[in-house]
Amino acid sequence: MNANVFGAVGSTQALAESGGFPPVFAKPGRVGSTKGLTISTIAVLLLANLVDLSAIASLGSVVALVIFLVGAGHHVRPGDPPTLGQEQRATSRPSSRSGYEVCSSGQG
Repeated sequence: MNANVFGAVGSTQALAESGGFPPVFAKPGRVGSTKGLTISTIAVLLLANLVDLSAIASLGSVVALVIFLVGAGHHVRPGDPPTLGQEQRATSRPSSRSGYEVCSSGQG
C-alpha cells in the first residue's frame, strides 16, 4: 500500500512537469510531499467509498486484459505471412529422418 501511495508522488510530479497533469500536482504540500499525493489520495478514498468495489475490480480486470492483448498482439502486422507456413515447412525439411544428408554413392 505504501509503495503505491508514495509511488504516486514521483509519477504525479513528473506528469505535472511535463504538462500531463495540471501544475498544482507538482507544488509542495504541507506534510513534506507534493499536492499531487494529497489529491491522488483523496480521489482514491472517494472512489473506494462511493463506487462498488466489485465494479472497481471488474474495471481493473478489463484494463489488465486490454493491456495484455495489446502487448501480445503488438508484434503482429496485418498482411504478414505466418511464421511457419506450408511453403517454409516444405523447404526446410531435412533429406533424411536423422537430419543428415544421405550419400547415394556409398562413400561417406
